[in-house]
Amino acid sequence: MCSRCVPGCSGVFRGVPGCSGFYRHPLNTTFLEGVGEREELDGDFEDLGCLIFVENKTLIAKASCEGIGSIETFFSETKAHQSSAEGEGTSEPTVGLEAQLVLTTRNAEGEQCYEEFDCVTMEIRNDNGDDCATEAKVQDNKDGTYKISYFAKETGTCQASVMVNEEDVRGSPFTVQVKARQYKPVLSFGQEVSSVVMFDGPWGEAVNGRNEIAVTDTRNNRVQILSSDGTFLRFFGREGDQGGEFNNPRGIGFLRNGNIIVADSSNHRVQIFSKQGEYLSQFGGKGNLDHQLCYPWGLSVDSDGNIIVTDSDNKLIKIFSPSGQFLRKFGGGGAL
Repeated sequence: MCSRCVPGCSGVFRGVPGCSGFYRHPLNTTFLEGVGEREELDGDFEDLGCLIFVENKTLIAKASCEGIGSIETFFSETKAHQSSAEGEGTSEPTVGLEAQLVLTTRNAEGEQCYEEFDCVTMEIRNDNGDDCATEAKVQDNKDGTYKISYFAKETGTCQASVMVNEEDVRGSPFTVQVKARQYKPVLSFGQEVSSVVMFDGPWGEAVNGRNEIAVTDTRNNRVQILSSDGTFLRFFGREGDQGGEFNNPRGIGFLRNGNIIVADSSNHRVQIFSKQGEYLSQFGGKGNLDHQLCYPWGLSVDSDGNIIVTDSDNKLIKIFSPSGQFLRKFGGGGAL
């Protein structure tokens, strides 16, 4: 029996030549070596005996006979120089919009063909050799055609390389001229008068979950609510300094519960209204204390539902709870 065996054990450890006993230290030592400082094991290991690894002979025999896999050679009939790519993605993509192209793989005779293991890739680089687009997505249509899409990230001239099995297809690399994205209005509404759906100094706007548009009609001292197509729905407010009245309303937003918040700028406060425009509460008041405001203009709501207010004349950004409790601030006068 060797020095590594469990005292008193006369068995034979399988696989250790010359050992007349089971391999390893006594079980209590072996187990405790793997226990962390804060862990404890209950039980009497002195009388437990020995542990033996018992191999799965059936599995080993099957793996030895059949193997765990194989490496095979792959020969593709696809010829990159015969394959073609067409679409705006090879000529004039637009920044921020998905550019697409279709690759058709062909054999030496120019016939469309499909090989399951063909590797199709694309990269777009600017004149400095830097990536100027997102990673291209390749959709295998299983018929010898591939839909490739990407998003260009900058304007200017770029080179787009389309490859099959690491070889450029016909015409690749393509010279693409990435265009700037153009915007145009899809709808407008309102005129400069005081009747409904007419504005005099529209300033802030916000959209709720029902796609209703709330607009602060500044010089008319009110808030107008319109549908997504500009149809008038309702309005609330009038000139004054009482609850529900405005003096130069500016920023506007929606709370999580649908209530409406308005920066009542020249009244130095923020007012809270119900979804229908009923006055609920207010906070602020002219001054430079933490809970006060001086000509608040813009406001927004963060992911926690807190109200962020630009306290313009105090040169601060202040954050209040949904109920108007002061939380914190940052900024202040001075120059960088």
